[in-house]
Amino acid sequence: MSDGFDDSEVSGRTGSEDTGSRSYSVRELDISESTSESTKNLIEMERSESSTSRSQGINVDRKFALGNERKGNPRVRRASITPMPQLLAISDTSSIDDDALVLQAEEQRLENKSDFSAPREEKRKMTMILLFSLVVLILGGAIVVVVLWQLEILFNPDGDESQSTPNTLPTPKPMLPVIPPTTAPSNAITMTPSSPLITAPSSAPSEIDRGIDLLGLITEAYPKGRLALQNPNSPQTKALEWLESSGSSGASSVQKILQRYVLATVYYATNGDNWIDGTGWLSEGDECNWMSKTQFPCNEKGEFTKLDLKENNLSGTLPAELEILSGTLQSIDIRDNYVSGEISWGLVNLEELDLSSNNFSGDLTRDLFDATKLTRLSLFDNKLSSSIPTELGQLTNLDMLDLGSNTLTSTIPTTIGKLSALTGLSLFNNLLTGTIPAELSNIKGLKKLYTDSNYFKAPLPTGVCLLDVDEFWGDCEEIQCICCTTCCSDNFGCYVI
Repeated sequence: MSDGFDDSEVSGRTGSEDTGSRSYSVRELDISESTSESTKNLIEMERSESSTSRSQGINVDRKFALGNERKGNPRVRRASITPMPQLLAISDTSSIDDDALVLQAEEQRLENKSDFSAPREEKRKMTMILLFSLVVLILGGAIVVVVLWQLEILFNPDGDESQSTPNTLPTPKPMLPVIPPTTAPSNAITMTPSSPLITAPSSAPSEIDRGIDLLGLITEAYPKGRLALQNPNSPQTKALEWLESSGSSGASSVQKILQRYVLATVYYATNGDNWIDGTGWLSEGDECNWMSKTQFPCNEKGEFTKLDLKENNLSGTLPAELEILSGTLQSIDIRDNYVSGEISWGLVNLEELDLSSNNFSGDLTRDLFDATKLTRLSLFDNKLSSSIPTELGQLTNLDMLDLGSNTLTSTIPTTIGKLSALTGLSLFNNLLTGTIPAELSNIKGLKKLYTDSNYFKAPLPTGVCLLDVDEFWGDCEEIQCICCTTCCSDNFGCYVI
């Protein structure tokens, strides 16, 4: 060649000049020591021409690199000297190959980066899944705890005992403040009406099973009522039907169910639809809040203790089912009504019984005098026609006894002298005979005595006149009374002495 080589395009040569293997490259051509002698001469020519080309400014694109160390003999390419135009073409081809190598390297780098980031992305997804699962578990646990707490399985202050206790209804709470019940004065003949305001009990008995057999419960409490319950039109059957339909919904115990049944029977037996005031009766509300002429018909335990329906247009009969309440009922006051029938029931815990001005008939049964707690007994103005039983002497707590205006017969039993607490005795307007017994003088606290309009005869015991009575009415001529305060006769009526 006439032109020289550009030394700036020479990348270099191998750094080893020993007699061992050397390799030179022009455009990635490899030369090894096994190259032929003619090839070596050609290389020497290139070296000499290279020095000449430096001065002439001719550029030659050459690259020197170490040989490709593959297994077997290294590749050998023949070096060539290329004129300037051809060298430029070779240079362009080399540049393209370089760009391809760069792109290939960049693709490999991106592929490696993708391979490296894939595990990280997978790890991030797994972390998010674990966190989401943890949140779900926490929320689910919280919901379970709340549900168990609402069911009182957790956080139950009663401990293990609540687990063994059957599910029960909640205990009813009082609607109004509890006020202790009041009683009428012991020296009064009649009971003073009170306000109809009723106070609910402060507590209720234990809860009951709603699947209870009402008929079995009632017949067990009062076996004598089975026959009446077989009559579809009886007050007892009507009361049971009401109880089965809705009447038991206001009850929280067996005691409450029974007393609601008894009161419903009273309502039907005395024609409650015709009462002057039947407010609340046969409602689902607590029976302690049903209309009553006394302010507190129930005690603080919710037990019905006072039946007060005086002057309320009652008619019909007073049912014997009242005996179901014999353990709690203390007072009955239905005076000035139209109730009839016999007094055939016994209420051993009664303290006050006022049936005056009604239409009761029949005998004074011995069951009546089993109520030894009685302090007031008024059967005035009825149609009772029996004798006075000797069991009268059992009522040692009596303060007032009024049997006037009936058709009682026979004599006054001598057991009357045992009524040491008596302050008022009325036997007027009956068919009693015989003499007034001397045992009456044993009642030292007697203040009012009415024996007129009977068939008593003389003599009047002296001890009776020695009593410090305030009023003593009698048939003065018949009994030769010199201590009576008022005398009565068929011709002149009654007059004060």
